Amino acid sequence: MTYFPVKDFVGNGALKGILPKLLKEGWDNVRNLKLMRSEDMDAINMTQQQKDALEMRSYLYDRALMQYGDKLEDSGKSLAKLLELSNNDLSAQLGMKRGHIASTCHLKAT
Repeated sequence: MTYFPVKDFVGNGALKGILPKLLKEGWDNVRNLKLMRSEDMDAINMTQQQKDALEMRSYLYDRALMQYGDKLEDSGKSLAKLLELSNNDLSAQLGMKRGHIASTCHLKAT
């Protein structure tokens, strides 16, 4: 995958406030950030909301759907809850384009 700036990956949600800390601790590229383990998250005192945001954004990144990162995070739903939504709900409630939904197997893990 091509270079994707960490700032864009983090977006405007829960991770934005800890971006300086992430960069200071060496989490300065998306590849490394996606590899962050639970103990790494705990070491920088990430909240559950921030951990959930990282999980969701990693999932979206892997499926080239980062344009929905802020919108899905703003929904307040966990990744697990989003994966349960119907195509109609993803489109109507969250503004996802039907072609993107179809091309990603309804956001389901592959």
